[in-house]
Amino acid sequence: MNLTADLIPMRVVVPGGAVVVANTYYGDGSTTWVKGDLCRVNTSGRVVNSATDSDTTYPIKGMLLETWATAPTTSQFVKILQFASDTVLETQVYAAAAADAQPQDVTVGVSYTLRDGGSGKWSITTTTTKGIATVVAKPGDAKWFDDYSGVQADDQYGLVHIRFTAAQIDGFSA
Repeated sequence: MNLTADLIPMRVVVPGGAVVVANTYYGDGSTTWVKGDLCRVNTSGRVVNSATDSDTTYPIKGMLLETWATAPTTSQFVKILQFASDTVLETQVYAAAAADAQPQDVTVGVSYTLRDGGSGKWSITTTTTKGIATVVAKPGDAKWFDDYSGVQADDQYGLVHIRFTAAQIDGFSA
């Protein structure tokens, strides 16, 4: 079974110390989101999108738990699942050439660049340039009983497990 790009939303497979935070962070008044988007907190303490392009190294605070069709104002709280350094997420591998978007093309223990596929669907690329998502497992060739049974290591846009470091989670950016 081959997957297609941006097919499967990122999901939490090991919550670890992640917590739901509902009354702490405000919107920035200009960003709209879809549930499942990754977010960061800027230096003003406002929640904004984690990645604005494929060359981003912004910190990751967590995952948005609500869709905002209209940008939340600077006085509206934004509910997020705030990650911990032991939180593990499952996501797809992405590359411009589908044949290069396979779990076998990434290495456990190496950090890769995040990609925003839109509509709350995120993936990692096969490049380490400015990478912040560390691959911790490749379930497609490690667990035959995984939720997406039949996904193997040579499948295009296959699945990997990632996590972020405490420094990335606790970081702020402009």
